[in-house]
Amino acid sequence: MKIYDFSGPFLGFDGKQVEDATLALILGRILAADSKVINPRKAIIWGDSLGKNQNIEIDEADKKILIAFLENTEICNNLMKGRILSVLES
Repeated sequence: MKIYDFSGPFLGFDGKQVEDATLALILGRILAADSKVINPRKAIIWGDSLGKNQNIEIDEADKKILIAFLENTEICNNLMKGRILSVLES
């Protein structure tokens, strides 16, 4: 299990924070809106924590599922996906 911190700001291509958005809030909203790949209960537990800008603990199997989910969801754009994936891959 590894703890991931998505509380950092969501930065646009210009390096400036997009409104008050954090990666945690964006990922939480994506999980709440689209959970075709992820168990809905798990998605809501993670989404609830992320909505409060809290860290989430993910094992390697769930990390692979989350990465596949992000790569395939149509809920967000590639900039959002890339910023979130960079946290998971760090």
